[in-house]
Amino acid sequence: MPQYHINANVTGGSEKTNYYLSVAHTGQDAMMRDFKYERTNLQLNIDTKITDRFTIGAQISGKYEKTEDVGLPGGDGYYSAILSMFKMQPIESPYANDNPEYINNVHENGYNPAAFSRDIAGYKDNLTRNANINAYAQYDFSFGLTAKATFSYNYTNSRFDGYQYAYQIYTYDKEKDTYNGTPAVGRWRSQIDRSVPARYMQLQLNYAKQIKNHNISAVLGYEASDYDWTKKTYGTEPSTDYLPLLQFDELNSFGDEWSYEARAGWIGRINYDFAHKYLVELLARYDGSYLYAANNRWGFFPVYLSVGESRKRNSLKS
Repeated sequence: MPQYHINANVTGGSEKTNYYLSVAHTGQDAMMRDFKYERTNLQLNIDTKITDRFTIGAQISGKYEKTEDVGLPGGDGYYSAILSMFKMQPIESPYANDNPEYINNVHENGYNPAAFSRDIAGYKDNLTRNANINAYAQYDFSFGLTAKATFSYNYTNSRFDGYQYAYQIYTYDKEKDTYNGTPAVGRWRSQIDRSVPARYMQLQLNYAKQIKNHNISAVLGYEASDYDWTKKTYGTEPSTDYLPLLQFDELNSFGDEWSYEARAGWIGRINYDFAHKYLVELLARYDGSYLYAANNRWGFFPVYLSVGESRKRNSLKS
């Protein structure tokens, strides 16, 4: 199967800034004509030190992906084309009276290889577009404290565009030397559009300090995320094979769906040890979810751990 891949990337930077940029494209044809796949990717990474203590960075990526399919019956036209090797009977010809001008009326017309063409059967194409950005900022204080903020945004849009033609199939009348035609399948037009934006945020403070034999560390963080999903479906029964527009008077189905989820939480942890022999750790989470009622959405989850070398025991309470 013909396939190609092209990639170009560049890496560079200075004393305070580093970057990486990559662009790639992949294309592939199938064993049969009119089936095609292509994908383009973009990736950019950059980090820079604003000062000796303050650093920011980002990772940005994008993807464009498209699959072209023939409008054969069933969900996957390429699978239907392969299945035709088992569906077609040896005594059946793809063409009526072996005349390539007339597609034969066989016992299962959706698997007749004579119709495996976008110009004859129509098309079913899938398009996906995705963009993602991750950005962060970090500041290191002189007394052992580090503050970091991270934000992520992802957007995905996928689109199905299908048009199945009511192409003609024929039965040859040998006595009259005529070809009698009839539509092979029902004609339909469909579009499905999905959009999914997702967001994530994290704020975190880290502290570490050693005073002689005393070691202290602590973490305080907050994170939140949400996810928004929408889907719109349009279906029509066109009167011809030549006008791909969705027209209101031919509309036979319409759907509009939406879902949403969101979560948030606080996390805290304190560690203390003396001479690496005695350890005390306090850990707690305070989490909230959209799944519960507004007055019962948050929950508190504490953990206590202590280890003493002299008594050679440990205990865990939660």
